[in-house]
Amino acid sequence: MRWDTPQLLNAPTSHVDSLHMWNEFQKFARTRSNEPFVTWLGEAGRIELSGVTYMNAVSKAANMLVDGLECDEDSSIDVRLGNHWQSSVWLGAMLANGLAAADDADVCLWNRHYDAGQAPGSHNDVYICRDPYGMVDPDVPAGAENGSLLVRGFGDHFAPRWSVNTDEPALVLGGEQGSYAQLTSTAPALAEPFGIVAGMRYAVVGEHTKEDRILLHCALPLLLGCSVVLVDRPMNDDVMKALDSEKVTHVVHPA
Repeated sequence: MRWDTPQLLNAPTSHVDSLHMWNEFQKFARTRSNEPFVTWLGEAGRIELSGVTYMNAVSKAANMLVDGLECDEDSSIDVRLGNHWQSSVWLGAMLANGLAAADDADVCLWNRHYDAGQAPGSHNDVYICRDPYGMVDPDVPAGAENGSLLVRGFGDHFAPRWSVNTDEPALVLGGEQGSYAQLTSTAPALAEPFGIVAGMRYAVVGEHTKEDRILLHCALPLLLGCSVVLVDRPMNDDVMKALDSEKVTHVVHPA
């Protein structure tokens, strides 16, 4: 999506409580525990993650980034997982740790099915399988870590290892470098170009930029109390019927 809101990053910002995005996840867990958070519609079926299930998955992934892949507060992450529910989980793990998003990243989480199958060039390539249930893919590319296997060894209780300076540029917001504080304080304005409002159940279809996926798959649902349906298959009449059954009120298409 192309943005035409440069004034966004000039808006007043406020620090995330305790200077850490993880507190936003804790608020989410208290208010959305059993409600649907992310639903995946793929060729192989449907997967739904409630708030509790999502938080558990994010916690395991966040622990793996730190304890398994040795990320620290200066590390950067590249998530190339298309409209899969795993995208929402690993983007959540990135936000939970307060890490920066980058193309030339320290760690790239990817699957050859997405982003034109382009092999990453990070220092640590981690292959995430596309199986609906997160089963381990036996055909992991040479040189890549088997992330779907590795993550199983980490606990589902996460505690941040460091404080985060939420004013430092770590993301691309509104087409410009932005910070976690700006992400939090300007979430409604960031959602506006997509036609998303607080509390909405919306669907994401088609291929979106990595910057937009951070917002659509994770940050906006988290901050605005939304739930998201990720459509990981070509649109047709069956998908439209499925979205009706999912009670989706808005569909976000690529620009």
